[in-house]
Amino acid sequence: MATPALVQHVAWSSNCSVDKGNDFELTLPNATLSGNCLILCCQYPSAATLASTPITDNIGNTWPTTPTKSVTDSGNGMTQAVFILPNATAGVTKIQFAFTASQYGFTANFQEWCNIATSSPEDGSAAQLNTTTTLTSGSFNTTTNGDLILQFIGCTDNGE
Repeated sequence: MATPALVQHVAWSSNCSVDKGNDFELTLPNATLSGNCLILCCQYPSAATLASTPITDNIGNTWPTTPTKSVTDSGNGMTQAVFILPNATAGVTKIQFAFTASQYGFTANFQEWCNIATSSPEDGSAAQLNTTTTLTSGSFNTTTNGDLILQFIGCTDNGE
């Protein structure tokens, strides 16, 4: 398989602690390409309940209903979760993320990658809460050579 390449990346910071919201709409700068892998890394209050179908898009892809990996900071009441959609249909320009009730503090990072396996692209994962300035993701083993390894880092105390 060819070397994975980042097609687009977008970061959103939403309502922080100002206004409650729900059904957060994330607009992409470019339409997605056929067969690419879409990754959405979100951060939200750990007490929040995801809607039964938390992620939808304007093309009708079937996003996973549970995160591929997540970690919760119970001290600050925030969760960071990663959702992966392999083999996406071309043309996604809007993604909607929903909870069962309005929330404060939703943020998201979106990435589109090409040259990623079109089914079961996950080959290992780890999640770890760090409470010092030394950041580690935890260890994991892969089974395939040439894997793309991503690390998402979030600040769950809203910088306070």
